[in-house]
Amino acid sequence: MYLLDLTKQFDSYLYGLIQTDGNFREETRNRGCIAIELAGKDEEILQRIANIVGGNTTCRVRNTNFKNDYKSCTLRIFYNLQERNHLKTLGLLPGKKAELISLPSCNFSEPDYWRGIIDGDGSLGITANGNCFISLVTKSEFLAKSYEELILKITKIKKNTNKNKRDNVFNIMLRDESAQQMVNYLYYNNCFVMMRKNDLAKIVLSWVRPDNILKRKNIKQSWSIEEKKLLQELGPEKFLSVSNRTLQSIKMKLYRGIDK
Repeated sequence: MYLLDLTKQFDSYLYGLIQTDGNFREETRNRGCIAIELAGKDEEILQRIANIVGGNTTCRVRNTNFKNDYKSCTLRIFYNLQERNHLKTLGLLPGKKAELISLPSCNFSEPDYWRGIIDGDGSLGITANGNCFISLVTKSEFLAKSYEELILKITKIKKNTNKNKRDNVFNIMLRDESAQQMVNYLYYNNCFVMMRKNDLAKIVLSWVRPDNILKRKNIKQSWSIEEKKLLQELGPEKFLSVSNRTLQSIKMKLYRGIDK
């Protein structure tokens, strides 16, 4: 039996990966398991997880709408009812949860948890234009806003992302030096990680701005309803001390009108 302890680095990573690429199955007579399905190219990490927590891996090849002869591998773990009940106390719920993913309901190892999330539903590397990047795609508003808080903490950049109209998902991206800051925080030396993503992280961290790519100026972020209310309640001086806004930005908002 393996009970996750999210203060441990590996356990936090696994929890994040389960939230994104896992399926919490429950059946009759207290049967069930956690199934993590990945592309065949990432089979290696499923084997390493199985070596730690147990379980079994199966692979299959099939034709999909996007690719013929697509290989996927699935690791099934936590058949024990006590293991699954423990996961529930940590905040993991059975069934479809793409829009309901939220942070664990206990203390957890932050960089390892978010690395599991990014390994599952994120991407990183170099764009066709030569910029390095890291991005997260999620349907969960809570997870998106929590990731934006992490971005603010690590890079001092304030994001305010909305769902796109085409896919109804949040697509949160960092580029260039800010992407390197986040990757450096998440993909530290000797962390537990997909080897493919670890190779991409090294590429991002070794990126040097080409002469033909100008550094982007800070993009002005629109004021949220919460910010406007807080400015009105606290006044400019106190608001400046608790927000990420500059004094000039606050003065301009007051000049134009808080409600505008």
